[in-house]
Amino acid sequence: WRRKSVCLFYLCDVFHILKLNKVIMKKILILASLVAMFTSCSKDEGDRKGDSIVDEWIPIKIVRAGVDTPIDNCNRQTKVIITNNHFTYYDYWKENQECKSSLEEYDYVTYKEDGRNMIKKFGANTSYYYALEDQGAHLRISNYLGNTYVILKRK
Repeated sequence: WRRKSVCLFYLCDVFHILKLNKVIMKKILILASLVAMFTSCSKDEGDRKGDSIVDEWIPIKIVRAGVDTPIDNCNRQTKVIITNNHFTYYDYWKENQECKSSLEEYDYVTYKEDGRNMIKKFGANTSYYYALEDQGAHLRISNYLGNTYVILKRK
């Protein structure tokens, strides 16, 4: 009789441990799922980062004269291509339901004015303020007043 009760006691312990392991495994699985969900849904997923403005850039936010302009099929075509010495800005916007565009293309120099970075057409007065944001994942290009700007990400 005593031997049977000891075996039953050990058997109960084994079942208890297995049951406990199932609970622990469920909690670990839930925790791992939550971690995966929150880390995979970051806002800048896939955004490449860097400390140089040299790249091809596409818009994620456009503000014209202080008014936030939703990205649509027209202005989505906006892009900026910056090489080591050349600046190209393809700007698209809607005007009376018509998609309009302009192109600025020139060799440039960079410098600081009042602590702000500038990109300027070599030998002319055409210029923009620029700033790398979000650890270099985004580039903000703005006019002199700062009320018209575009935030771009690396293509």
